[in-house]
Amino acid sequence: MNWTTGRGLSRRLTVPLIPRQESADLLDDDERRQLLQRCLADEALPIQARAAGALILLFALQAQRIRHLTTDQLTQKGDDTYLTAGRHPVLLPPRLGALLQDLVSRSPAPLMIPHGPNTPRRLFPGRVPGQPIDGHSLTNLLNRHGISARPARNGALAALASDLPAAILADLLGLHVNTAVRWITYARRDWTDYLAVRAAERGGTVSRSVCPARHAGPGVRRDGHCE
Repeated sequence: MNWTTGRGLSRRLTVPLIPRQESADLLDDDERRQLLQRCLADEALPIQARAAGALILLFALQAQRIRHLTTDQLTQKGDDTYLTAGRHPVLLPPRLGALLQDLVSRSPAPLMIPHGPNTPRRLFPGRVPGQPIDGHSLTNLLNRHGISARPARNGALAALASDLPAAILADLLGLHVNTAVRWITYARRDWTDYLAVRAAERGGTVSRSVCPARHAGPGVRRDGHCE
Protein backbone atom coordinates (compact mmCIF):
# COMPACT_ATOMS: atom_id res chain seq x y z
CA MET A 1 0.00 0.00 0.00
CA ASN A 2 2.86 2.42 0.79
CA TRP A 3 4.46 1.59 -2.59
CA THR A 4 1.30 2.34 -4.60
CA THR A 5 0.54 5.48 -2.55
CA GLY A 6 4.06 6.81 -3.10
CA ARG A 7 3.61 6.45 -6.86
CA GLY A 8 0.21 8.06 -6.96
CA LEU A 9 -1.51 4.81 -7.86
CA SER A 10 -3.78 4.81 -4.82
CA ARG A 11 -4.89 7.04 -1.99
CA ARG A 12 -3.48 6.73 1.49
CA LEU A 13 -5.44 4.21 3.47
CA THR A 14 -5.98 4.65 7.19
CA VAL A 15 -7.06 1.54 9.06
CA PRO A 16 -8.44 2.20 12.56
CA LEU A 17 -7.16 0.01 15.35
CA ILE A 18 -9.62 -2.46 16.78
CA PRO A 19 -9.93 -1.68 20.49
CA ARG A 20 -8.73 -4.40 22.80
CA GLN A 21 -11.69 -6.31 24.17
CA GLU A 22 -11.79 -6.77 27.91
CA SER A 23 -14.56 -8.47 29.82
CA ALA A 24 -16.16 -5.56 31.64
CA ASP A 25 -19.35 -7.55 32.12
CA LEU A 26 -18.45 -9.55 35.20
CA LEU A 27 -19.54 -10.04 38.78
CA ASP A 28 -17.30 -8.72 41.51
CA ASP A 29 -16.11 -11.12 44.19
CA ASP A 30 -18.76 -10.13 46.73
CA GLU A 31 -21.64 -10.65 44.29
CA ARG A 32 -20.16 -13.93 43.11
CA ARG A 33 -19.73 -15.28 46.65
CA GLN A 34 -23.28 -14.30 47.59
CA LEU A 35 -24.69 -16.09 44.54
CA LEU A 36 -22.50 -19.12 45.16
CA GLN A 37 -23.65 -19.32 48.78
CA ARG A 38 -27.24 -19.16 47.55
CA CYS A 39 -26.65 -21.97 45.05
CA LEU A 40 -25.09 -24.18 47.70
CA ALA A 41 -27.56 -23.49 50.50
CA ASP A 42 -30.93 -22.36 49.13
CA GLU A 43 -33.04 -25.49 48.76
CA ALA A 44 -35.92 -23.40 47.42
CA LEU A 45 -34.07 -23.14 44.10
CA PRO A 46 -34.38 -25.95 41.53
CA ILE A 47 -31.47 -28.32 41.98
CA GLN A 48 -30.40 -28.00 38.32
CA ALA A 49 -30.13 -24.22 38.69
CA ARG A 50 -28.19 -24.62 41.94
CA ALA A 51 -25.75 -27.15 40.48
CA ALA A 52 -25.17 -25.38 37.16
CA GLY A 53 -24.90 -21.99 38.86
CA ALA A 54 -22.34 -23.26 41.37
CA LEU A 55 -20.21 -24.81 38.61
CA ILE A 56 -20.19 -21.50 36.73
CA LEU A 57 -19.56 -19.33 39.78
CA LEU A 58 -16.81 -21.50 41.22
CA PHE A 59 -15.09 -23.11 38.23
CA ALA A 60 -16.04 -20.73 35.40
CA LEU A 61 -17.47 -23.55 33.31
CA GLN A 62 -19.47 -22.54 30.25
CA ALA A 63 -23.17 -23.37 30.29
CA GLN A 64 -22.62 -25.19 27.00
CA ARG A 65 -20.07 -27.49 28.64
CA ILE A 66 -22.14 -27.94 31.79
CA ARG A 67 -25.18 -29.15 29.90
CA HIS A 68 -23.10 -31.91 28.24
CA LEU A 69 -21.71 -33.29 31.51
CA THR A 70 -22.47 -36.96 32.16
CA THR A 71 -22.69 -38.81 35.43
CA ASP A 72 -19.54 -40.74 34.43
CA GLN A 73 -17.58 -37.51 34.81
CA LEU A 74 -18.51 -37.39 38.49
CA THR A 75 -16.52 -39.86 40.61
CA GLN A 76 -16.45 -40.66 44.28
CA LYS A 77 -13.30 -41.72 46.16
CA GLY A 78 -14.04 -42.24 49.83
CA ASP A 79 -15.59 -39.03 51.10
CA ASP A 80 -14.21 -36.98 48.19
CA THR A 81 -16.09 -36.14 44.98
CA TYR A 82 -14.25 -35.34 41.75
CA LEU A 83 -15.50 -33.79 38.52
CA THR A 84 -13.65 -34.26 35.25
CA ALA A 85 -14.71 -31.22 33.23
CA GLY A 86 -11.28 -30.42 31.78
CA ARG A 87 -8.29 -32.67 31.27
CA HIS A 88 -8.06 -34.00 34.81
CA PRO A 89 -10.42 -34.73 37.73
CA VAL A 90 -10.89 -31.77 40.06
CA LEU A 91 -11.63 -32.25 43.76
CA LEU A 92 -14.93 -30.53 44.57
CA PRO A 93 -15.68 -28.69 47.81
CA PRO A 94 -17.77 -31.01 50.02
CA ARG A 95 -20.98 -28.98 49.70
CA LEU A 96 -20.76 -28.85 45.93
CA GLY A 97 -19.87 -32.53 45.76
CA ALA A 98 -22.90 -33.38 47.88
CA LEU A 99 -25.11 -31.17 45.69
CA LEU A 100 -24.00 -32.90 42.49
CA GLN A 101 -24.38 -36.34 44.06
CA ASP A 102 -27.90 -35.34 45.07
CA LEU A 103 -28.56 -34.28 41.47
CA VAL A 104 -27.39 -37.68 40.22
CA SER A 105 -29.64 -39.51 42.67
CA ARG A 106 -32.79 -37.63 41.66
CA SER A 107 -35.24 -39.49 39.47
CA PRO A 108 -36.04 -37.93 36.06
CA ALA A 109 -39.02 -35.59 35.95
CA PRO A 110 -42.36 -37.31 35.19
CA LEU A 111 -42.42 -36.04 31.59
CA MET A 112 -38.79 -36.99 30.96
CA ILE A 113 -38.28 -39.66 28.30
CA PRO A 114 -35.94 -42.35 29.68
CA HIS A 115 -32.48 -42.59 28.13
CA GLY A 116 -31.44 -45.79 26.37
CA PRO A 117 -29.43 -48.48 28.17
CA ASN A 118 -26.25 -47.77 26.18
CA THR A 119 -26.49 -43.99 26.33
CA PRO A 120 -24.35 -42.08 28.86
CA ARG A 121 -26.57 -40.66 31.54
CA ARG A 122 -26.66 -36.89 31.44
CA LEU A 123 -26.10 -34.90 34.59
CA PHE A 124 -28.49 -32.29 33.14
CA PRO A 125 -30.82 -34.37 30.95
CA GLY A 126 -33.18 -33.00 28.36
CA ARG A 127 -36.52 -34.37 27.23
CA VAL A 128 -35.11 -36.18 24.19
CA PRO A 129 -33.65 -39.61 24.98
CA GLY A 130 -29.90 -39.41 25.57
CA GLN A 131 -29.76 -35.67 24.93
CA PRO A 132 -28.80 -32.95 27.41
CA ILE A 133 -30.94 -30.04 28.44
CA ASP A 134 -31.26 -27.44 25.69
CA GLY A 135 -28.75 -24.60 26.00
CA HIS A 136 -31.39 -21.88 25.96
CA SER A 137 -33.44 -23.77 28.52
CA LEU A 138 -30.48 -23.98 30.90
CA THR A 139 -29.61 -20.30 30.44
CA ASN A 140 -33.24 -19.27 30.94
CA LEU A 141 -33.45 -21.43 34.07
CA LEU A 142 -30.40 -19.67 35.51
CA ASN A 143 -31.69 -16.23 34.52
CA ARG A 144 -35.05 -16.86 36.17
CA HIS A 145 -33.26 -17.43 39.44
CA GLY A 146 -30.97 -14.43 39.27
CA ILE A 147 -27.85 -16.07 37.78
CA SER A 148 -26.64 -14.44 34.59
CA ALA A 149 -24.25 -16.99 33.09
CA ARG A 150 -21.83 -14.70 31.27
CA PRO A 151 -21.10 -12.20 34.07
CA ALA A 152 -20.93 -15.08 36.54
CA ARG A 153 -18.41 -16.98 34.41
CA ASN A 154 -16.33 -13.87 33.71
CA GLY A 155 -16.19 -13.08 37.42
CA ALA A 156 -15.10 -16.63 38.20
CA LEU A 157 -12.47 -16.57 35.45
CA ALA A 158 -11.04 -13.30 36.73
CA ALA A 159 -10.87 -14.71 40.26
CA LEU A 160 -9.19 -17.93 39.12
CA ALA A 161 -6.78 -16.02 36.89
CA SER A 162 -5.69 -13.94 39.88
CA ASP A 163 -4.77 -17.12 41.79
CA LEU A 164 -3.45 -19.56 39.17
CA PRO A 165 -0.70 -19.53 36.53
CA ALA A 166 -1.85 -19.75 32.92
CA ALA A 167 -0.70 -23.36 32.40
CA ILE A 168 -2.62 -24.60 35.42
CA LEU A 169 -5.67 -22.48 34.60
CA ALA A 170 -5.76 -23.93 31.08
CA ASP A 171 -5.32 -27.45 32.40
CA LEU A 172 -7.98 -27.05 35.08
CA LEU A 173 -10.69 -25.66 32.81
CA GLY A 174 -9.71 -27.20 29.48
CA LEU A 175 -8.94 -23.74 28.03
CA HIS A 176 -6.47 -23.01 25.27
CA VAL A 177 -3.32 -21.70 26.93
CA ASN A 178 -3.56 -18.42 24.96
CA THR A 179 -7.02 -17.82 26.43
CA ALA A 180 -5.66 -18.51 29.90
CA VAL A 181 -2.77 -16.09 29.30
CA ARG A 182 -5.23 -13.35 28.25
CA TRP A 183 -7.19 -13.83 31.47
CA ILE A 184 -3.98 -13.77 33.52
CA THR A 185 -3.05 -10.50 31.80
CA TYR A 186 -6.53 -9.13 32.46
CA ALA A 187 -6.17 -10.02 36.12
CA ARG A 188 -2.90 -8.01 36.18
CA ARG A 189 -0.86 -10.72 37.86
CA ASP A 190 2.84 -11.54 37.34
CA TRP A 191 3.62 -15.17 38.20
CA THR A 192 7.41 -14.87 38.30
CA ASP A 193 7.28 -14.71 42.10
CA TYR A 194 5.02 -17.75 42.17
CA LEU A 195 7.53 -19.78 40.15
CA ALA A 196 10.40 -18.60 42.32
CA VAL A 197 8.63 -19.75 45.49
CA ARG A 198 7.78 -23.15 43.97
CA ALA A 199 11.38 -23.59 42.79
CA ALA A 200 12.70 -22.69 46.24
CA GLU A 201 10.38 -25.27 47.81
CA ARG A 202 11.85 -27.97 45.58
CA GLY A 203 15.43 -26.74 45.82
CA GLY A 204 15.56 -25.49 42.23
CA THR A 205 16.05 -22.12 40.59
CA VAL A 206 14.03 -20.15 38.07
CA SER A 207 15.40 -17.63 35.63
CA ARG A 208 13.18 -14.57 35.49
CA SER A 209 14.24 -13.83 31.92
CA VAL A 210 13.87 -17.38 30.60
CA CYS A 211 10.66 -18.66 32.14
CA PRO A 212 8.11 -16.03 33.15
CA ALA A 213 4.86 -17.78 34.01
CA ARG A 214 2.75 -15.17 32.29
CA HIS A 215 4.06 -16.64 29.03
CA ALA A 216 3.29 -20.18 30.18
CA GLY A 217 3.55 -22.54 27.27
CA PRO A 218 5.39 -25.74 26.35
CA GLY A 219 8.29 -24.78 28.64
CA VAL A 220 6.18 -24.73 31.79
CA ARG A 221 5.05 -27.95 33.42
CA ARG A 222 1.75 -28.41 35.20
CA ASP A 223 3.41 -27.95 38.59
CA GLY A 224 4.56 -24.46 37.57
CA HIS A 225 8.27 -25.27 37.07
CA CYS A 226 10.29 -24.70 33.96
CA GLU A 227 11.52 -27.63 31.94
